[in-house]
Amino acid sequence: MDLSKEIPVSKIEFKKLTVSVYSNSIWHVFVKPNALIELEDVKQVMEFAKSLGEKKYLNLFEFSKHASIDDSVRKWGSDPNGNKYTIADAMVINGLDQQIIADFYVKFNNPV
Repeated sequence: MDLSKEIPVSKIEFKKLTVSVYSNSIWHVFVKPNALIELEDVKQVMEFAKSLGEKKYLNLFEFSKHASIDDSVRKWGSDPNGNKYTIADAMVINGLDQQIIADFYVKFNNPV
């Protein structure tokens, strides 16, 4: 599926990221260039998710150049009590630094 041809049913812009939600339960998170996603950013996104109802999504995280996530966000993402709106996660990365962080997240944080 090419998301560029789909129209989101809901979309919200935050300072560091944009979230687009599609009718097929895909949750596309675009992290802006040079952004460091912190727990406060996640809280804002979770409030948006809560406003859409108690539903789980297939998450697609797309990271721009030099974008990253804080260690606390990696821990939160692997906690089944915190990350309750997720069926599965996929990441589109843009650089070796992001590849290393993604590998570390999967190997050491053991996301559910």
